[in-house]
Amino acid sequence: MLKNKLFQFAAYSHLVLLIMFLIFSVFLGFITLETSKINLFNFIYLTLGLILGIVVYYAFILLGSTFKNKFLIRIALIEIIVLIIKVLYSLFGEFSIGFDIIDSITSGTLGILFGTALFSIRQKIKYAKTAGILNIISGVIMLIFITLGTLSIISGRDLFIFIDSVIIHTLTVISEMFILFEASKRFEKQKRTK
Repeated sequence: MLKNKLFQFAAYSHLVLLIMFLIFSVFLGFITLETSKINLFNFIYLTLGLILGIVVYYAFILLGSTFKNKFLIRIALIEIIVLIIKVLYSLFGEFSIGFDIIDSITSGTLGILFGTALFSIRQKIKYAKTAGILNIISGVIMLIFITLGTLSIISGRDLFIFIDSVIIHTLTVISEMFILFEASKRFEKQKRTK
């Protein structure tokens, strides 16, 4: 597959992930379904999310290799590994507060590192600065508020989850999509000039 098409596919995959995330986290909170339908929906959501998530992070690995940024390559690869572990645990493991805390800490830390990696390529591709800053903010919010809220140290956890998950996450994903579309355009232009 050509690089520009992969970046474009990854950008659209990210859009599908965002739509799925918003449906799953916002709208499904207001309706009730039978347990069997929730389990089926959860399985489809997690499986499709895993496949599309791998595509998105692979595109960032490719972007990192294009700009010779080993940090971005490594963080995107770690994101893929963590995504696989989280999906497998969600599908086959049992819920525990310990896993919830570890997930919050891991997600927050990786958000900060991924944001830093994106910020480091800000002069090489448009929107990397914005996406980097938003990832860092999201990671910090995850570490401070959600982790502390999970430990019941602060109240109002739901408000912080809403702010981080819905508002900042949506803006972060949109800025990452812009990076992927920009990369697609760049490789399309390079293909035409050859």
